[in-house]
Amino acid sequence: MVHCASLVHDDLPALDNDDMRRGKPSLHKAFGEAAAVLVGDLLIPWAFRLITTSAPSELIKLKLADSLASGWQKVCYGQYLDTLPPNDRPDPLTINRYKTAALFECAANFAAIALETNEPTGKLFSNFGSEVGMLFQALDDFTDLFGSDVQRGRCGSSDDRNAKKTCLTGRTVEESQDLLSAHRMRVHDLLRELETNFSTKKFGNTAGLLGTLTTPPNHPRLTHTSRGACG
Repeated sequence: MVHCASLVHDDLPALDNDDMRRGKPSLHKAFGEAAAVLVGDLLIPWAFRLITTSAPSELIKLKLADSLASGWQKVCYGQYLDTLPPNDRPDPLTINRYKTAALFECAANFAAIALETNEPTGKLFSNFGSEVGMLFQALDDFTDLFGSDVQRGRCGSSDDRNAKKTCLTGRTVEESQDLLSAHRMRVHDLLRELETNFSTKKFGNTAGLLGTLTTPPNHPRLTHTSRGACG
């Protein structure tokens, strides 16, 4: 819910000004800006309400709520950094760490809290979630930069339109794939480290997770000439 709220707000004209989301009109285009603001505002407390009605104990409720609040604060800070003028904006990786990776970190923290892990293992979960978020954003930037409108699910690149640099700005396809590989290796290493703390049965199948997160779309289709026209 919080992730959906961030996307609804992120698409607004005051921020990324995206008219399309996943191949369909973004919420503010379909129902108006006021509705989009209110829907985003609605989803955030709704997520906290789910915590208060679902967690098995008061202590876990408090820990989950604190983790979600901390994650949302980081997302808002990252979004603010992304709105700064180019000369005042920090490097894209710093923005990604707050704007995107924070929610993945929060999700991983939820797992650690539910499992009642010790502090060192909880830190491993946190680092793993953050690195998955960084990889996810790099993959998204890869598709945004080199993919077609169909692959992006929207017309053109909002980063290009808003003159925003990403972690892949100025890189070729091959250089971008090298960066993705570096992110993938960090995720892989943390995942293996986590697996040493949990049995395969308890931690679940990780091979599918790693493959899903780290495989970019097919190279031949990811060229500037493959971009289709919207409409």
